[in-house]
Amino acid sequence: MELQYEILDDDTVRIIKAAVSDDELEITIPETYQDKKISEIGHEAFSGLTRIRKITLPESIRSIGNCAFSECRNLTLINIPEKVAEIGVNAFDHCDMLEAISLPDSITCIKAWTFYYCESLKEVKAGGSLREIGQCAFAYCRRLRHFDIPDKTLVIGDNAFVECLSLREITIPNGVTHIMNGAFAYCYRLKTVRLSDGLRKIGANAFKSCVKLEKVQIPDTVTVLNKSAFEDCLALSFKSKLSIAKRKRYILKSQGG
Repeated sequence: MELQYEILDDDTVRIIKAAVSDDELEITIPETYQDKKISEIGHEAFSGLTRIRKITLPESIRSIGNCAFSECRNLTLINIPEKVAEIGVNAFDHCDMLEAISLPDSITCIKAWTFYYCESLKEVKAGGSLREIGQCAFAYCRRLRHFDIPDKTLVIGDNAFVECLSLREITIPNGVTHIMNGAFAYCYRLKTVRLSDGLRKIGANAFKSCVKLEKVQIPDTVTVLNKSAFEDCLALSFKSKLSIAKRKRYILKSQGG
């Protein structure tokens, strides 16, 4: 393995580019370079290394850049050290064989497209400090069956879980105020959704074509309920449809519609 480095203003080191030989399937990143702590994985540093299967990061890492490991298509295992506070956009997109990921408490935002098209991803453990799940963060993670949204989460972004075909149930905790457009659209196996008080907005197509969704109760705190939020949810019970209709009528009335 050959690594290119740059020294940062705080006298720590960023890895800016990596190259590996064809027979290197597992790599371990050193903790220091010239006696200086390696603190960052730079933008696109490991992008496109399609043969790598396992990467071990040192505990000194604090930041992972945009597209840092994108298109590492055979990567099955990587650790996220406890000090990592930021993971950039598209950091792991198209890591086709990645099966599980554990995020430390230091992560407050899963940024846009972070795990986009990680089609083998089954298990995600998010830390308790998570505040936001960004646009398309888990889009097309077709084997993701379950995701525990931490209590401190406020926003679930546009298309965050679109076409997560194996997702069967989801609980939205009290802290979430916004479920944005298309957040859970085309989750064809999603059967149960639990919405909590505190939710204020359910965006357009938020649960579109969740054809197995049977139950949903709209909290009284919801003040924006897009008319297409539950479009083509063919299995919704009459009671659930009534809950949606009542809330829509209340919102229209309160807005003078």
